[in-house]
Amino acid sequence: MSSTTSRARPTESAGSASCSGALPSSPQRRPQGVAGLWSALARVRERAWALGAEPAGPLRIDLDATLVDAHCDKQGAAGTFKHGFGFHPLLAWLDRSDGTGEALAGILRPGNASSNTAQDHLDVLAMALLALPKAARSGPILVRADTAGATHAFVNDLARRKLWFSIGFPIQPEVQAAILAVPAPADADDADWTPALDPHGRSRPGAWVRELSTLDLPSLGWPARTRVICRRERPHPGAAHKISFTDHTGHRFRVFITNQPDPSPATLDARHHAQRPAQTAARATSATAALEVGHRAHARVEDRIRCAKASGLANLPFSDFDANDVWLTLVLVAQTLVAWVQALLLDGELARAEPKTLRYRLWHAAARLARHARGVILRFDHDWPWAPALPGHDSLLSRRGAWPSARADLLPGPRALSRPHRGSRRAWQDRRADTARQSRKRRQTRPRRSHHMAS
Repeated sequence: MSSTTSRARPTESAGSASCSGALPSSPQRRPQGVAGLWSALARVRERAWALGAEPAGPLRIDLDATLVDAHCDKQGAAGTFKHGFGFHPLLAWLDRSDGTGEALAGILRPGNASSNTAQDHLDVLAMALLALPKAARSGPILVRADTAGATHAFVNDLARRKLWFSIGFPIQPEVQAAILAVPAPADADDADWTPALDPHGRSRPGAWVRELSTLDLPSLGWPARTRVICRRERPHPGAAHKISFTDHTGHRFRVFITNQPDPSPATLDARHHAQRPAQTAARATSATAALEVGHRAHARVEDRIRCAKASGLANLPFSDFDANDVWLTLVLVAQTLVAWVQALLLDGELARAEPKTLRYRLWHAAARLARHARGVILRFDHDWPWAPALPGHDSLLSRRGAWPSARADLLPGPRALSRPHRGSRRAWQDRRADTARQSRKRRQTRPRRSHHMAS
């Protein structure tokens, strides 16, 4: 279901109907229906952004795949490259740079699907762009991916669409030769290597960055103006088993390709790029370090995957492949709605909280929606530990025009919860003791019936 083109349906295995929860009839693949769904979400996204949920800076789309285990024989489930059994969906998120992200698109794939299938990346990218408002599609967009996206078809399509890209690049023999041809950085001379920077713009000890200008990728079939940027760093103890290439000093290297122009370090966001170093360095070298910081921010896609699995992606409930594909789309839509709620209605910790925290503190809060004097009132239980943080200083529902003529109050709403919660246990015990005392008092003051009256 989740593709803009017709995708082959996996063959049904003999035991695919053994799982409970199978749909009585399998939904048919309608790519035009999926396109209509993402188009509708684009209109809703335009409305949400107009209310104040628009991310700052250029749009950053992160593509990544993940593994979803299957605990019984389901249609499309197969062995994975990590010796497991399940599915291998490919997903895309919009990085909001505030600790959250909006899901844009996703396709469900069998577990044995390749990580670097160019057609899958093209399908997800097309749906992700379709999910953006029309006005945002013409603006600057950066597409980030790991080495699975380093295919000629995918990168050439990004260049054809006039999109910026920052994609991990495998360290092949020609890349290794270009790295070893560069002298190692010295304490007194850093002309060839620039000190790497952390997300806050400070110098990162033990790491250096430089552009491999001697590597001519356009002559190898890559788009014109493709740059190769390399990071050299001391490996941490846990990365020893992941190192496949080092120099004679034992440093490891990470390489990515990009077509971004040199940014101005004075105008970069300190959370993703570098600020202008205090040293008298050239603009090109500081911009190279800034681009490297922006590419490292792609790692936040792992947080989005973790939140998606906490929202229902960890277990696909059906035995039918198409039904599980529908479930995947619903999870992504729900994750997007939660991101808009956090951007428009919540402050503080809840604005960056993950689904488990939101589920306990907000979604499970006892409340009642009441109407009074031509207005809408959301009444929270005043004994809820986080009740004061929910409305905030402004009205929870009417903030930014999300729901006109509405307000949130801490008036006594639904009382006794089914179990005590942290912070309200003492109040719950006091109410229980008061109830017990009143019951004893009623029993003591009740007139006792004599045996003669009873007879």
